[in-house]
Amino acid sequence: HKVVRANLEGREIAAVIGEDDEVPADPKVRFDPAGINIYADSWRVEMGA
Repeated sequence: HKVVRANLEGREIAAVIGEDDEVPADPKVRFDPAGINIYADSWRVEMGA
């Protein structure tokens, strides 16, 4: 896997993609709620905390 960092509506995000996956010139994102993790100071926190 590799990590892709991006700016989405003024917020920095990081996405994990397959090692051989290509990032298109005009990428789109879709979020699977089961795969979303929230971090504060490099520690994972519960959603709504």
